Amino acid sequence: MSKKSINQTNLPDEAVKKRAKAVFANGSIIFAAALALLVSYHLTGHGLPCPFRALTGYLCPGCGMTRAGVAILGGDFAKAWQYNPLSLTLLPVFSLYLLYKTGRYIFKGEEEFKLGESVFLLLLLLIAICFAIARNL
Repeated sequence: MSKKSINQTNLPDEAVKKRAKAVFANGSIIFAAALALLVSYHLTGHGLPCPFRALTGYLCPGCGMTRAGVAILGGDFAKAWQYNPLSLTLLPVFSLYLLYKTGRYIFKGEEEFKLGESVFLLLLLLIAICFAIARNL
């Protein structure tokens, strides 16, 4: 093999490694922030204040997610459901989508959203909005 063909076959591998490192770096920051939030909640009993609730007095779709996350980590799924049903319904579906999208980005460099993905994400948003309305009635 010539030197040129060796470099060409390594280019995709280098790009994959670069994207994987970027995803790992960003994921580490998100993981550290979530861990800090859970530790803070465990020590103080208080999660992050909800700006939507502070401004309107109504519960947003995410209100109760910190407590639900702690309940899930403790294996108490019934309590998690009481805190926020989206923690056991929409959150796992969205998490699987993020894993899929991350894999597509790392291995194929795909960043654009396809029409089906946009419709799927809009559907999840619509469900969250309907849930927020229903929980405040």
